[in-house]
Amino acid sequence: MASMSRSLTRPRTGEDARLRLSASDSSKPIFVECKRLKRGQYEIQEQAKHKKLFLKTAKLIHDRRLSVHLDVTYTQELGEVPDSYLADRLISALSSSIITPKVTRGGMNSALAS
Repeated sequence: MASMSRSLTRPRTGEDARLRLSASDSSKPIFVECKRLKRGQYEIQEQAKHKKLFLKTAKLIHDRRLSVHLDVTYTQELGEVPDSYLADRLISALSSSIITPKVTRGGMNSALAS
């Protein structure tokens, strides 16, 4: 029977948040994923920021009786995103003639009428 040596190392700050478990008789690393049992401060702050970002957008959707689908991918920390970001993006999209075409008296899209 082969002897086995195991080691468990914690990641340093800024590294991938996985512990590395390896055995001396194995050529492949073994990864162990740790789950949090309660929400951390960062997650709580992010959730609060999400609510703030959506507050103006929700009012805009409700006031204009819109049916929209928002698919958002943030490319920076939420703390750096202005509170009006989503509402501003929605207003910009709604001002596009492709999204909300102007209707002439005859009921046709003005772009199609010509």
